[in-house]
Amino acid sequence: MSLNIEFEVPSWDEIYDMLLRLAERIRGDRFHPDVIVGVSRGGWPPARVMSDLLGNPELANV
Repeated sequence: MSLNIEFEVPSWDEIYDMLLRLAERIRGDRFHPDVIVGVSRGGWPPARVMSDLLGNPELANV
């Protein structure tokens, strides 16, 4: 059985732009997360960037 799955692979610049917009929204809502969790297999770098953007050093991985 073959599956025909389509997906989009964003560039690092696109991911960074999305993170900037998300951080702006989080700050705008005055939300201060206790911890930022990065999921292994690709989620650690964006989690680290979000941690830096929000000034939150509490970072964990799964």
